Amino acid sequence: MSLGTSQVFSYPQNSLRFGLLDLKPVEITEDVKFGNVRCKVTKTKLEPTKPVSTFEELVTADNNMIFNSISIPERFNVSDLVKAFTDRSVKLFEEDKALQQEIENTKRLDRNRPFYTFVSFMKQRFEKERDNRLALDAKRFLMSNLPLTFYNQLTRFDNTCYDFLKFIQNTTRIYEYRAKYSRNSKMFTKIIKNMQSELGPIINKFDECAYACTRLRRYVIIWNADTTGDLNWPKFLDIKKIEISEFEQLNQEFNTKLHEIRLMLLNDDTEVLCKISNTPNSTVNMIGNLLGMSSATLNGGS
Repeated sequence: MSLGTSQVFSYPQNSLRFGLLDLKPVEITEDVKFGNVRCKVTKTKLEPTKPVSTFEELVTADNNMIFNSISIPERFNVSDLVKAFTDRSVKLFEEDKALQQEIENTKRLDRNRPFYTFVSFMKQRFEKERDNRLALDAKRFLMSNLPLTFYNQLTRFDNTCYDFLKFIQNTTRIYEYRAKYSRNSKMFTKIIKNMQSELGPIINKFDECAYACTRLRRYVIIWNADTTGDLNWPKFLDIKKIEISEFEQLNQEFNTKLHEIRLMLLNDDTEVLCKISNTPNSTVNMIGNLLGMSSATLNGGS
């Protein structure tokens, strides 16, 4: 993954939307046999709220939107870029059997706390990839002349992703506990819909931020890639190859969306405020270790 992108958020509309918002509770009646007696039992399962598009259709739409909103080098065209990035995402998704299974598991009748379990899976995977992402960002910094602030922003986004997942995990835990002890299916449905109503705005806001981040990353990559084969790992990221005014505009839009989602998380979870105040700059520390320097030196200290 280029520029430390987490596989958790490399899918269109992030995977949480599929597993949390695009499902609705539906009552079904089953015939169950107890000894010689047959009874009708009503259960509640989760079904998609709308016709399911293929993964390829969704990611193609995302990539079309990205590459039609930024300038691209003459050596590429939009369709080639859309195909290259779509093919890579589809390949990753098709190989990601664990994620596909987790999404399907949210619909199972016998699954205990399906939403919480799904979010916990996403959060654990995100944490597992974290050190590798930071190391990759540090390595990319050493193979570029882009400002350190650019990589700092990627780290802030990474930290925000973690806080976002933590908030979603806590919220699903609370609502599913209430739903588990609901008196009937009508109450169960109401609790799940309330959960989705609370999570919807923050997932939408996070999607906006993730889109802005991905667009900025892709802009830097395509202007430093000579061929479509270089798109995953350009040899050097040279700021002289990109249009500074457009880079700054995209960066500002990303910063704005990042600020908005962090404010929303602060309003919903006050623990995030303490964490933001006390979190060390992981990217700076990692780069300092690679260079054999102190973080203070890299930050301009004596």
